[in-house]
Amino acid sequence: MDVIQFHIIFVFVDLERFHTRLTNFLISLLLNNRDALKKAQDELDIHVGAKRQVNESDIKNLVYLRAILMETMHLYPVAPLQLPHQSMEDCTVSGYHVCAGTQHFVNALKVHHDPKVWQEP
Repeated sequence: MDVIQFHIIFVFVDLERFHTRLTNFLISLLLNNRDALKKAQDELDIHVGAKRQVNESDIKNLVYLRAILMETMHLYPVAPLQLPHQSMEDCTVSGYHVCAGTQHFVNALKVHHDPKVWQEP
């Protein structure tokens, strides 16, 4: 099995864990921020109501809830180490020489919490 096949299988097999992990972090953050939870509930009440589930057509109106989801994925990336990349040509990264063909990984968790990039990581 080559590397691409392995990663494709990994992604599909791990989807259930992805949703569970994301949902756990989302609920934890909301329970620890009651103001955000209230605002999200108010948005759902206005745009969806209490008598039906959210439809795909509702998503465009759920701006605050989408922002909460995006921030959750920012704080807790589901895949902290991204899939491997390969340098197409020689380059320099943070003062280090990287040869063409070098395989490397991006640490999304580190990038998402870097105070040089984010004012409030």
